[in-house]
This record gives sequence, C-alpha cells and structure tokens, in this order.
Amino acid sequence: MSDRQNKSNVLKMRLSILFREAHDLELQLFELNELRSRVSQAEVLARKSRRAAGTGRARHYSARGVAHVGRPPDLVAEDRQDSDRYRQLDWGPAGG
Repeated sequence: MSDRQNKSNVLKMRLSILFREAHDLELQLFELNELRSRVSQAEVLARKSRRAAGTGRARHYSARGVAHVGRPPDLVAEDRQDSDRYRQLDWGPAGG
C-alpha cells in the first residue's frame, strides 16, 4: 500500500502544481487583456488630441489642387511656380 500511497501523493502534488500554474496563466492573461485595453484607450485618446490640436500629417495642396500628404510647403510653392510658368508659355491645345 505504501507504493500506491506514494504514487497517489506524487500524482496529487503534480496535479496541484498543474492547477496552480494554470491559475497563474489565467491571471497573466487577465492582466494582458487589461493592459491591451489600456493601450487601445490611450491610442484613441492620442488620436483625438492630435485631431484637436491640428497636428499629425499635414495635407498641402498644389496649384492644381492635388493633395501632397506630408509634403513641405516650400516644395508645394515650387509646384505652384512651375505650373504658373507652364501657363505663361501658352502650351495649351492648338486652336484654343
């Protein structure tokens, strides 16, 4: 019987370790999901504050009204000058 009791005790010990580790994993998953929700809330707040402050990626428009996302205004100004020069050359369609 002592051999059987030893096997039973070893089995009980291993099961208790297994259940304790499973409980620890459940706690870690709970904490992970909580942190994930906090991060997503922070991202939403950051997006809202950027919109309210008007920062983020700026949209600049050329003389033709084409959006240049994130393009510096000085390059957009050069585009305007180039399109003005093109109009001055009168390279439009013939017979117009």
